[in-house]
Amino acid sequence: MKNSNQYQDFLDKLDGLVNGKIKPQFFEKWFWENYRNEEIKVPENSFEIFDRFCDEVDAYCSIEEVRGEEDLDENGLIGAAKNTLELLRKIQG
Repeated sequence: MKNSNQYQDFLDKLDGLVNGKIKPQFFEKWFWENYRNEEIKVPENSFEIFDRFCDEVDAYCSIEEVRGEEDLDENGLIGAAKNTLELLRKIQG
């Protein structure tokens, strides 16, 4: 099923971000390219977690000079990704 492959790709990219294999800037670009096109179809039981993570990716700012108090830096995005991945894995069993 195409949708489950896209969701698995999302999980793989999330894992790559958490494990330092993917840079936060690359992940952000990939995420918005795929999310905006609604290519990532998320299982219903995971939607709330995914939706919260979207807000966290949106809060990520790679440019320190323009980053606001509420924005996430690289470590903040990686921490959010780690938390999201842990929650999604708990749901999957």
